Amino acid sequence: SMVNPAVSTAISREGSRWPFALTFPVRQRTRFAAKLLVGLEINLVCSLLIAAVAWFMIPLNPGWLLAALGISFLVGLAAAAFSLWTDALHPHLQWASEMEAIKKNFNQVYGMLLWVVLVALYVVPAVLLWKRGGGIALAAVALVALLEAFLALFLLSRVTEKSTTLQA
Repeated sequence: SMVNPAVSTAISREGSRWPFALTFPVRQRTRFAAKLLVGLEINLVCSLLIAAVAWFMIPLNPGWLLAALGISFLVGLAAAAFSLWTDALHPHLQWASEMEAIKKNFNQVYGMLLWVVLVALYVVPAVLLWKRGGGIALAAVALVALLEAFLALFLLSRVTEKSTTLQA
């Protein structure tokens, strides 16, 4: 759920309409935030479904489940922001149909590859710190998730400022 094509192709799907969209009386930051929110909503629904299944299948402490949902939100935020950032850096604006904008766009693949790296950055501290206690491992994962989310939002804000230079 953390790699979804709705975010990784959000700009590319605008295609030749991108220059026209730049004339809207809406700040680019607002447009990017709206695209990011769509991705976060999709990620949130998936996270809630996974949490519900986990709640019934594994007897989890409610505190752990809430902590996992919080971390899941941060992970989803980082994944969506990095995916949107990738699409903003290399938009595929020339296409004949919206299906082509999605199927012939490598930004989804870049997002998936980036996601593998992001997951590794969560797993390594969790595995290394698990013997010291689940709470310490969970805190380390939360810290990594928070740092990645800040980095992703920073990079996205930088490219948002330059988004008026994207050409169709």
